[in-house]
Amino acid sequence: MILRNADTLKSDWPYGEVNGEDTRFLWIVWSPNPPYSAKWNTEREDKDLRFKNMA
Repeated sequence: MILRNADTLKSDWPYGEVNGEDTRFLWIVWSPNPPYSAKWNTEREDKDLRFKNMA
């Protein structure tokens, strides 16, 4: 099992590094727990093509 703490908006996944090699993970369980009270700055993400259809 590989457990990671990451910003999934800034880094593309299901890719990552395992033992120094770039790897595509075949099985993913994603359990987000965002800090809902945080002040979000979305200027950079607003220009990201992955999120262009999001309201």
